[in-house]
Amino acid sequence: MAPIRVALIGLSCSGKSVSVDAAKNSIEHLKLFAETEAYGSADDLAADPDVDMVVCCTRVDTHYELVRPSVVVGKDAYVEWPLTRTPEEAYELTDLTKKSGSKSMVGLQGRVSPLTRKVKQLLEQGRVDKFLSSRVDAYVGVGEMGMPMGFGYFFDRKVGGNLCFHVMIIAVSTVEIMLQGLTCY
Repeated sequence: MAPIRVALIGLSCSGKSVSVDAAKNSIEHLKLFAETEAYGSADDLAADPDVDMVVCCTRVDTHYELVRPSVVVGKDAYVEWPLTRTPEEAYELTDLTKKSGSKSMVGLQGRVSPLTRKVKQLLEQGRVDKFLSSRVDAYVGVGEMGMPMGFGYFFDRKVGGNLCFHVMIIAVSTVEIMLQGLTCY
């Protein structure tokens, strides 16, 4: 099988303030492979014939606009949870993936964390006795100190997510993979 040539979207916390020149300087400074590219737009990335797959790790409100051009031209896509900010965008990306023949996947990082993998391994080896039940609780309130800086976007409906949605889905998914299935919710 030929190597899969992957482009990463979203390798910083600075987002849209990052320039192509800054990315090129980082490529040089970090002594990355000579083939490493920096792109000015999602369309530029989609047009690169040397990219087979895009991995998108940005805020949910940018997933659709960043992944869509690549999916349209048949590139595979791995997108961090959640896929998009609205069901309509998700359905469109799904339809475009089918039409272009590409593959897509939504990832939940908790499923592959070292802790999750270790607990799953201990259970599979029988080193932890049989689980009788489990429960997932999460508190995502603001608290006395108010909203932490950087989290305000979770309360903007246009972004398409919220703390409860993000935290609970990731938590339930993590427990589900550790315990190898859930029987009720």
